[in-house]
Amino acid sequence: GLDREAIRRRAEQGGVIDPGTPLSDAALDELIFSPGLTTREQAEPLAGRGIGMDVVRSEVARLGGSVALHSVRGRGLVVGLHLPPTR
Repeated sequence: GLDREAIRRRAEQGGVIDPGTPLSDAALDELIFSPGLTTREQAEPLAGRGIGMDVVRSEVARLGGSVALHSVRGRGLVVGLHLPPTR
């Protein structure tokens, strides 16, 4: 699942949220869609700096769809991409 403590830390460091701002788990999860936010300490040539989740969400929305998250710490993350049928 998502590491919410790391997400909070990086969001605070990047000025996405003010330090100590109370947020629900769902609100913390939503922060992964913030442009440029990463929990990686170092980006590698092949990992850690791909397209951001903000780009994924905006492209899915452009197609008329949505993105849903379901995270359980220590168990995993399910990312649901809901897209309308094509003609």
